[in-house]
Amino acid sequence: ILKKPAYNIRYSEKSSLSFVIILQIPKIILAIFREHFWLKKIIQQHNFTEVVSDNCYGLWNKNIHSVFITHQLNIQLPWTLIHGAIVNNIILWFIKKYNACLVPDLEGEINYAGKLSHIKRKPDNVKYIGLLSRFENTIDTTSSNRFDLVVLLSGPEPQRTILEEKIVHLLKGQSSQCCIIRGLPGSSIPKENSETITWLNHADDSELKSLLIKAKKVVCRSGYSTIMDCIALEVNALLIPTPSQTEQEYLAEYHKDKGMFQITTQDKLSINDLLEYRTENKIKRNSTVSLM
Repeated sequence: ILKKPAYNIRYSEKSSLSFVIILQIPKIILAIFREHFWLKKIIQQHNFTEVVSDNCYGLWNKNIHSVFITHQLNIQLPWTLIHGAIVNNIILWFIKKYNACLVPDLEGEINYAGKLSHIKRKPDNVKYIGLLSRFENTIDTTSSNRFDLVVLLSGPEPQRTILEEKIVHLLKGQSSQCCIIRGLPGSSIPKENSETITWLNHADDSELKSLLIKAKKVVCRSGYSTIMDCIALEVNALLIPTPSQTEQEYLAEYHKDKGMFQITTQDKLSINDLLEYRTENKIKRNSTVSLM
Protein backbone atom coordinates (compact mmCIF):
# COMPACT_ATOMS: atom_id res chain seq x y z
CA ILE A 1 0.00 0.00 0.00
CA LEU A 2 1.44 3.34 -1.09
CA LYS A 3 -0.10 6.62 0.04
CA LYS A 4 -0.34 9.13 -2.80
CA PRO A 5 -0.74 12.91 -2.35
CA ALA A 6 -4.29 13.77 -1.33
CA TYR A 7 -6.57 16.38 -2.88
CA ASN A 8 -7.63 17.51 0.63
CA ILE A 9 -10.93 19.01 -0.48
CA ARG A 10 -12.66 20.87 2.36
CA TYR A 11 -16.39 21.04 2.86
CA SER A 12 -18.55 23.58 4.67
CA GLU A 13 -21.91 23.41 6.41
CA LYS A 14 -22.76 27.05 5.74
CA SER A 15 -21.50 27.61 2.18
CA SER A 16 -22.73 25.96 -1.00
CA LEU A 17 -20.72 22.82 -1.77
CA SER A 18 -20.39 23.94 -5.39
CA PHE A 19 -19.02 27.33 -4.32
CA VAL A 20 -16.57 25.69 -1.91
CA ILE A 21 -15.28 23.37 -4.67
CA ILE A 22 -14.94 26.29 -7.12
CA LEU A 23 -12.67 28.14 -4.70
CA GLN A 24 -10.45 25.05 -4.39
CA ILE A 25 -9.95 24.38 -8.12
CA PRO A 26 -6.38 25.78 -8.19
CA LYS A 27 -5.49 23.51 -5.24
CA ILE A 28 -7.09 20.52 -6.98
CA ILE A 29 -5.12 21.10 -10.19
CA LEU A 30 -1.92 21.41 -8.16
CA ALA A 31 -2.75 18.12 -6.42
CA ILE A 32 -3.22 16.44 -9.83
CA PHE A 33 0.29 17.43 -10.89
CA ARG A 34 1.68 16.39 -7.49
CA GLU A 35 0.24 12.89 -7.87
CA HIS A 36 1.55 12.75 -11.45
CA PHE A 37 5.13 13.39 -10.34
CA TRP A 38 4.62 11.10 -7.33
CA LEU A 39 3.72 8.28 -9.75
CA LYS A 40 6.81 8.99 -11.83
CA LYS A 41 8.94 8.58 -8.70
CA ILE A 42 7.40 5.31 -7.52
CA ILE A 43 7.57 3.80 -11.03
CA GLN A 44 11.34 4.21 -10.79
CA GLN A 45 11.32 2.58 -7.34
CA HIS A 46 8.95 -0.33 -8.02
CA ASN A 47 9.04 -0.84 -11.80
CA PHE A 48 5.26 -0.81 -12.21
CA THR A 49 4.05 -1.47 -15.74
CA GLU A 50 0.30 -0.95 -15.26
CA VAL A 51 -1.77 1.61 -13.36
CA VAL A 52 -5.56 1.70 -13.00
CA SER A 53 -6.84 5.05 -11.75
CA ASP A 54 -10.24 5.41 -10.08
CA ASN A 55 -10.96 8.98 -11.16
CA CYS A 56 -7.53 10.33 -10.17
CA TYR A 57 -6.48 12.53 -13.08
CA GLY A 58 -2.73 12.58 -12.58
CA LEU A 59 -1.89 8.85 -12.47
CA TRP A 60 -0.62 8.44 -16.04
CA ASN A 61 2.89 8.07 -17.37
CA LYS A 62 4.20 7.71 -20.92
CA ASN A 63 6.42 4.77 -19.91
CA ILE A 64 3.61 2.51 -18.65
CA HIS A 65 0.10 1.40 -19.62
CA SER A 66 -2.45 3.47 -17.71
CA VAL A 67 -6.24 3.11 -17.43
CA PHE A 68 -8.67 5.74 -16.14
CA ILE A 69 -12.11 4.80 -14.78
CA THR A 70 -14.86 7.42 -14.61
CA HIS A 71 -18.52 8.01 -15.35
CA GLN A 72 -17.95 11.77 -15.62
CA LEU A 73 -16.73 12.86 -19.02
CA ASN A 74 -18.89 15.95 -18.62
CA ILE A 75 -18.90 17.33 -15.08
CA GLN A 76 -22.01 19.29 -14.17
CA LEU A 77 -21.08 22.73 -12.91
CA PRO A 78 -23.31 25.50 -11.50
CA TRP A 79 -21.68 28.06 -13.78
CA THR A 80 -22.17 29.64 -17.13
CA LEU A 81 -21.67 27.55 -20.26
CA ILE A 82 -18.23 29.01 -21.00
CA HIS A 83 -16.86 28.23 -17.53
CA GLY A 84 -18.17 24.69 -17.69
CA ALA A 85 -16.60 24.19 -21.12
CA ILE A 86 -13.22 25.38 -19.87
CA VAL A 87 -13.17 23.00 -16.89
CA ASN A 88 -14.39 20.01 -18.91
CA ASN A 89 -11.79 20.65 -21.63
CA ILE A 90 -9.11 20.58 -18.94
CA ILE A 91 -10.53 17.29 -17.64
CA LEU A 92 -10.58 15.76 -21.12
CA TRP A 93 -6.97 16.85 -21.62
CA PHE A 94 -5.98 14.74 -18.61
CA ILE A 95 -8.15 11.79 -19.71
CA LYS A 96 -6.53 11.73 -23.15
CA LYS A 97 -3.18 11.14 -21.49
CA TYR A 98 -4.32 7.64 -20.47
CA ASN A 99 -4.11 4.61 -22.76
CA ALA A 100 -7.75 3.80 -22.02
CA CYS A 101 -10.71 5.43 -20.30
CA LEU A 102 -13.33 2.92 -19.08
CA VAL A 103 -16.82 4.30 -18.50
CA PRO A 104 -19.19 2.20 -16.32
CA ASP A 105 -22.34 2.81 -18.35
CA LEU A 106 -24.07 1.82 -21.59
CA GLU A 107 -23.02 3.57 -24.75
CA GLY A 108 -26.42 4.00 -26.43
CA GLU A 109 -29.52 6.07 -25.74
CA ILE A 110 -30.51 3.70 -22.94
CA ASN A 111 -27.97 4.53 -20.24
CA TYR A 112 -27.71 5.40 -16.56
CA ALA A 113 -25.42 8.43 -16.28
CA GLY A 114 -26.99 10.58 -19.00
CA LYS A 115 -24.94 13.55 -20.12
CA LEU A 116 -22.36 12.89 -17.42
CA SER A 117 -20.94 10.01 -19.45
CA HIS A 118 -22.13 10.90 -22.97
CA ILE A 119 -20.59 13.79 -24.91
CA LYS A 120 -20.61 14.67 -28.60
CA ARG A 121 -16.85 14.47 -29.06
CA LYS A 122 -15.54 11.82 -26.73
CA PRO A 123 -11.83 10.95 -26.73
CA ASP A 124 -10.74 7.98 -28.84
CA ASN A 125 -9.59 6.07 -25.75
CA VAL A 126 -13.10 5.95 -24.21
CA LYS A 127 -14.79 2.54 -23.89
CA TYR A 128 -18.19 1.86 -22.29
CA ILE A 129 -18.08 -1.30 -20.17
CA GLY A 130 -21.61 -1.62 -18.72
CA LEU A 131 -22.62 -1.06 -15.11
CA LEU A 132 -20.29 -2.01 -12.27
CA SER A 133 -21.59 -3.35 -8.97
CA ARG A 134 -20.24 -5.41 -6.09
CA PHE A 135 -23.60 -7.21 -5.93
CA GLU A 136 -25.30 -9.96 -7.87
CA ASN A 137 -29.09 -10.22 -7.72
CA THR A 138 -29.09 -13.44 -5.73
CA ILE A 139 -29.70 -13.81 -2.01
CA ASP A 140 -30.01 -16.34 0.80
CA THR A 141 -33.62 -15.80 1.84
CA THR A 142 -32.95 -17.25 5.30
CA SER A 143 -30.57 -14.44 6.27
CA SER A 144 -31.22 -11.19 8.15
CA ASN A 145 -34.47 -9.61 9.32
CA ARG A 146 -36.75 -7.52 7.17
CA PHE A 147 -36.88 -3.81 8.09
CA ASP A 148 -39.56 -1.31 7.19
CA LEU A 149 -36.83 1.19 6.34
CA VAL A 150 -33.12 0.87 5.58
CA VAL A 151 -31.14 4.13 5.47
CA LEU A 152 -27.77 4.01 3.73
CA LEU A 153 -25.72 7.09 4.67
CA SER A 154 -22.62 8.19 2.77
CA GLY A 155 -20.78 11.22 1.47
CA PRO A 156 -18.84 14.13 2.93
CA GLU A 157 -19.30 15.72 6.31
CA PRO A 158 -21.04 17.68 7.63
CA GLN A 159 -23.91 16.75 5.28
CA ARG A 160 -23.76 13.05 6.20
CA THR A 161 -24.38 13.87 9.87
CA ILE A 162 -27.03 16.50 9.06
CA LEU A 163 -29.07 13.93 7.13
CA GLU A 164 -28.62 11.30 9.85
CA GLU A 165 -29.86 13.66 12.55
CA LYS A 166 -32.84 14.79 10.48
CA ILE A 167 -33.94 11.21 9.78
CA VAL A 168 -33.66 10.27 13.47
CA HIS A 169 -35.72 13.35 14.42
CA LEU A 170 -38.44 12.45 11.91
CA LEU A 171 -38.59 8.86 13.15
CA LYS A 172 -39.20 9.82 16.78
CA GLY A 173 -42.47 8.33 18.01
CA GLN A 174 -42.82 6.05 14.99
CA SER A 175 -43.28 2.29 15.40
CA SER A 176 -41.67 1.31 12.11
CA GLN A 177 -38.50 -0.77 12.33
CA CYS A 178 -35.53 1.06 10.82
CA CYS A 179 -31.92 0.13 10.20
CA ILE A 180 -29.49 3.04 9.76
CA ILE A 181 -26.15 2.15 8.17
CA ARG A 182 -23.99 5.14 9.03
CA GLY A 183 -21.21 4.70 6.48
CA LEU A 184 -18.51 5.02 9.15
CA PRO A 185 -16.44 1.82 8.82
CA GLY A 186 -13.59 3.30 10.84
CA SER A 187 -15.77 3.79 13.93
CA SER A 188 -15.56 0.97 16.44
CA ILE A 189 -18.68 1.63 18.53
CA PRO A 190 -22.07 2.19 16.83
CA LYS A 191 -24.85 4.16 18.45
CA GLU A 192 -26.96 2.26 20.95
CA ASN A 193 -29.89 0.42 19.38
CA SER A 194 -33.43 1.37 20.41
CA GLU A 195 -36.74 -0.49 20.15
CA THR A 196 -37.28 0.85 16.64
CA ILE A 197 -33.83 1.84 15.31
CA THR A 198 -30.95 -0.56 14.68
CA TRP A 199 -27.59 1.17 14.17
CA LEU A 200 -24.74 -0.18 12.05
CA ASN A 201 -21.55 1.72 11.39
CA HIS A 202 -20.85 -0.54 8.45
CA ALA A 203 -22.21 -3.68 6.78
CA ASP A 204 -20.22 -6.10 4.66
CA ASP A 205 -21.38 -6.87 1.13
CA SER A 206 -23.39 -9.97 2.07
CA GLU A 207 -25.23 -8.31 4.97
CA LEU A 208 -25.83 -5.08 3.05
CA LYS A 209 -27.24 -6.94 0.05
CA SER A 210 -29.65 -8.81 2.28
CA LEU A 211 -30.75 -5.63 4.08
CA LEU A 212 -31.37 -3.72 0.86
CA ILE A 213 -33.30 -6.46 -0.92
CA LYS A 214 -35.53 -7.28 2.06
CA ALA A 215 -36.30 -3.70 3.13
CA LYS A 216 -39.76 -2.33 2.46
CA LYS A 217 -38.07 0.97 1.63
CA VAL A 218 -34.48 2.10 1.04
CA VAL A 219 -33.24 5.67 1.49
CA CYS A 220 -29.81 6.67 0.19
CA ARG A 221 -27.76 9.36 -1.54
CA SER A 222 -27.85 9.59 -5.33
CA GLY A 223 -24.18 8.84 -5.91
CA TYR A 224 -23.57 6.86 -9.08
CA SER A 225 -22.04 3.83 -7.33
CA THR A 226 -25.09 3.60 -5.04
CA ILE A 227 -27.45 3.89 -8.01
CA MET A 228 -25.59 1.11 -9.85
CA ASP A 229 -25.88 -1.14 -6.80
CA CYS A 230 -29.63 -0.48 -6.56
CA ILE A 231 -30.03 -1.28 -10.26
CA ALA A 232 -28.00 -4.49 -9.87
CA LEU A 233 -30.27 -5.62 -7.02
CA GLU A 234 -33.40 -4.21 -8.70
CA VAL A 235 -34.13 -2.34 -5.47
CA ASN A 236 -36.26 0.79 -5.57
CA ALA A 237 -35.03 3.65 -3.41
CA LEU A 238 -35.70 7.18 -2.29
CA LEU A 239 -32.75 9.25 -3.49
CA ILE A 240 -31.64 12.30 -1.51
CA PRO A 241 -28.79 14.14 -3.26
CA THR A 242 -26.11 15.78 -1.16
CA PRO A 243 -27.04 19.51 -1.13
CA SER A 244 -25.25 21.55 -3.83
CA GLN A 245 -23.47 18.46 -5.20
CA THR A 246 -24.45 19.01 -8.81
CA GLU A 247 -23.61 15.48 -9.98
CA GLN A 248 -25.96 13.89 -7.44
CA GLU A 249 -28.68 16.47 -8.10
CA TYR A 250 -28.49 15.76 -11.82
CA LEU A 251 -28.52 11.96 -11.38
CA ALA A 252 -31.52 12.13 -9.03
CA GLU A 253 -33.57 14.19 -11.50
CA TYR A 254 -32.40 12.04 -14.42
CA HIS A 255 -33.59 8.80 -12.82
CA LYS A 256 -36.78 10.38 -11.51
CA ASP A 257 -37.65 11.38 -15.08
CA LYS A 258 -37.02 7.79 -16.17
CA GLY A 259 -39.44 6.59 -13.48
CA MET A 260 -36.80 4.43 -11.83
CA PHE A 261 -36.47 6.12 -8.43
CA GLN A 262 -38.30 8.48 -6.10
CA ILE A 263 -36.39 11.61 -5.08
CA THR A 264 -36.59 14.44 -2.58
CA THR A 265 -34.25 17.10 -1.27
CA GLN A 266 -32.66 17.04 2.16
CA ASP A 267 -34.46 20.19 3.33
CA LYS A 268 -37.88 18.94 2.19
CA LEU A 269 -37.55 15.40 3.56
CA SER A 270 -40.67 14.40 5.53
CA ILE A 271 -41.86 11.41 7.52
CA ASN A 272 -44.18 10.50 4.66
CA ASP A 273 -41.16 10.34 2.35
CA LEU A 274 -39.54 7.87 4.72
CA LEU A 275 -42.48 5.61 5.52
CA GLU A 276 -44.77 5.65 2.48
CA TYR A 277 -44.04 2.49 0.52
CA ARG A 278 -44.54 1.52 -3.05
CA THR A 279 -46.49 -1.70 -3.38
CA GLU A 280 -43.45 -3.29 -4.98
CA ASN A 281 -39.90 -2.46 -3.84
CA LYS A 282 -38.37 -3.53 -7.16
CA ILE A 283 -37.16 -1.78 -10.26
CA LYS A 284 -36.60 -3.53 -13.56
CA ARG A 285 -33.41 -2.72 -15.37
CA ASN A 286 -33.41 -2.83 -19.14
CA SER A 287 -32.58 -6.26 -20.50
CA THR A 288 -29.64 -4.85 -22.45
CA VAL A 289 -27.76 -3.83 -19.30
CA SER A 290 -24.55 -5.72 -18.69
CA LEU A 291 -23.13 -5.93 -15.17
CA MET A 292 -19.38 -6.45 -14.97
